[in-house]
Amino acid sequence: GVDGKPVVLDAGYVAIGRRYDSRGNEEQLAYIGARGQLVRNKHAGFAVKRSLFDACGRETETRYLDENEKPIRLNSGYAVVKKVYDDGGNVMAETYLDESERRVRSVDGYAHVSRKFDRHKNIVEERYVDEHGKAFLIKGSYAKLIRGYNDHGQLVDEAYFDASGQPVLNDQGW
Repeated sequence: GVDGKPVVLDAGYVAIGRRYDSRGNEEQLAYIGARGQLVRNKHAGFAVKRSLFDACGRETETRYLDENEKPIRLNSGYAVVKKVYDDGGNVMAETYLDESERRVRSVDGYAHVSRKFDRHKNIVEERYVDEHGKAFLIKGSYAKLIRGYNDHGQLVDEAYFDASGQPVLNDQGW
């Protein structure tokens, strides 16, 4: 500020500290307060974000921590996100976990999503499950989505299925 003191931003911090691994991946992002201490970003809901990366530089795990570096659940419902990639670099599984590493539902209602991709990297199948591993209805409508694409990678059909695998209308009514 004009008086030479740090300006505390609306979100409650004065600086952001970042740490990178040897490949340039951001391993840690931390919000810093006026006295140099970790502080929680009021908008983001965490003080520290730590990420792990695989040998290809893909983010495989993200953890959110409070100002004491303890796990904290975000407004989006989770404290940890774990991702698994296929050989093409597509996120084929994403799991949301609480502070104790138990599956927990995100704000979208599901705890885990699995995906399959075609050779054009289009998602051809998505399945959603809750924290108990049971099929979860997205928007109260479908638990599984199958898409078909032509040789040019253009979407040609979609099919929606309920928790028992029966065809259903999607959330838009078709």
